[in-house]
Amino acid sequence: MRTTLTSIYQAKYGHPTVYVSAPGRFNLIGEHTDYNLGWVMPGAIDKRLHFVMGENPNPDEVRVWAANLQEGVVVPLEAIQPSQVVAWDNYLRAVMLEWKAAGYPLRGFCAVFGGDIPIGAGLSSSAALCCGLILGLAALHRLDVPRLRVALMAQAVEHRIGLQCGLMDQYAVLFGRAGHLLQLDCRTLSFGYVPLRMEEHALLLLDSKVKHALAADSGYNERRQSCERIAAQVAQQYPQVQSLRDVTPVMLESMRTLVAPEDYRRANYIIQENERVLKTVELLQRGDWSALGSLLLEAHLGLRYAYKVTCPETDFIADTAMQLPGVLGVRQVGGGFGGCVLVLLLRTCIHEVVTQLTASYRNHTGLHLEVYPIKTANGAEAVGIAHEV
Repeated sequence: MRTTLTSIYQAKYGHPTVYVSAPGRFNLIGEHTDYNLGWVMPGAIDKRLHFVMGENPNPDEVRVWAANLQEGVVVPLEAIQPSQVVAWDNYLRAVMLEWKAAGYPLRGFCAVFGGDIPIGAGLSSSAALCCGLILGLAALHRLDVPRLRVALMAQAVEHRIGLQCGLMDQYAVLFGRAGHLLQLDCRTLSFGYVPLRMEEHALLLLDSKVKHALAADSGYNERRQSCERIAAQVAQQYPQVQSLRDVTPVMLESMRTLVAPEDYRRANYIIQENERVLKTVELLQRGDWSALGSLLLEAHLGLRYAYKVTCPETDFIADTAMQLPGVLGVRQVGGGFGGCVLVLLLRTCIHEVVTQLTASYRNHTGLHLEVYPIKTANGAEAVGIAHEV
């Protein structure tokens, strides 16, 4: 991919000086807990966006070509305005606005990017795009921007676009490590690495092909507002509460008749999901895959019936998979309303499970079920490059 992108860059702009690679991510467990300052357990995956970048002879202009889409944009630096359409160039513009808002200098540059992270599948293609561009800008301007700052800037970009996300995606993209998951405390932003040793078992991501666009959909933001609303209500009786992360089951139950039923169900899901993340660490440490599978299914049912962010297609995949021999657990991953389903299964059953699921899904929906075996990977990197042919 690097060679291909470099050739495109040379044909369009000249010689690049920076190469950046940023992975997608999956989340084993801990969905919607990040913006509630709870715990999550993501990992970087071996699907990535790649960027080749260089200075533009015109210091007042940015030129970027999206190789996968075969389209490009030209943005004058004196008039960086967000477009009215949610698209990759909106993220580009928001990155440049956030870069300038952070006080960093911005000179004209050129870039070509592409990769194999599926768009709209819940694998954080937008976080990879934002983090990759920011790391590239830092390298082009010869600035040492700490990765925490990169994560916060990338999150601020998502907020500019309209998605009030937490920091899980950015941390996975920036701090991922091959063979490991991150156990991230979204309040303190401290994290540790949990080994993911899978010999007899495997994780698959099944792409429903139902594309979600969370920044364009109020469903995600509405749930965050719901969580913040009930946390504020609980805090009226329990002043120590700053977010749902602080709310215990006893606290929530004492408020049950005082809050909206929908808010109660959502808050209860978040409290239980935080507990599931902490339990997952124990299960991974002792290799209890059967119990982990049950926990993943429990999490999916919470997303389905309490948080209500699944869709008929992902529910069909989950229901069908759980009936197949060798499948231990399933869970929709990502922000919801489409995207991928995570399947934990015996490695010896992969072929049969994939064959049966693919056929069932095509018969039920008319859609092709894309399958991505999960292989954890290292986080984003930016390196200088010499002139390449």
